[in-house]
Amino acid sequence: MLFNKSGSPGARINYWAYQDETPVFDFFDYTPYERIRGFSVRADWLHFRGIELRGVQQVITNVNESWGIRVENGADHNVFERLDLHHNEGPGLFIQDGGGNLVLNSDSHNNYDPDRGGENADGFGSHSNDDGNVFIGNRAWNNSDDGYDFINSDGHVRVESSWAWSNGYVPGTTTAAGNGAGFKAGGYGLNENNFPDPEGVPRNEVIGNLAFDNRV
Repeated sequence: MLFNKSGSPGARINYWAYQDETPVFDFFDYTPYERIRGFSVRADWLHFRGIELRGVQQVITNVNESWGIRVENGADHNVFERLDLHHNEGPGLFIQDGGGNLVLNSDSHNNYDPDRGGENADGFGSHSNDDGNVFIGNRAWNNSDDGYDFINSDGHVRVESSWAWSNGYVPGTTTAAGNGAGFKAGGYGLNENNFPDPEGVPRNEVIGNLAFDNRV
């Protein structure tokens, strides 16, 4: 699903669950021959809240993952709140580019990309060049790669008051899969020649989090 219409600072576009209901976006039977984005977010000033998204498939073999939610094309200032992202064959939520996005009180679990041996299905990820992406109060567990992956982010990222456990295995087993870090917070997972000025390296912040029973 493509979201490409932007709101504005004083007038976000809201995609909210109604009262106590939980809308479910189920992609288990959606299998076009392409890398699938459950939600492709390419707009600014949107707010997603109270949504369950599951079952995005990895249809093409010998390529990398699909995505539950992919934030891309410079999408800025969006809020992803109280989401339940699970059983996707790739990351639950991944920020490819864009800044100032907030991921709040969301769950991402049991994501596994079998065609790549589980090496790319993180709970949450940000590899953006832009600053200000923030993860607060989230939980990532039973993902085949990492709980949170910021290794290729050269923009500043902050993650706080969040949890990561039992990542790095084929979900529901003790079979090793991806790297299995709880919080892979390094920034630049790139060749050092790509950042000749050490002062330009982002200072990612990892504040008051908990990681346990991850593979590494």
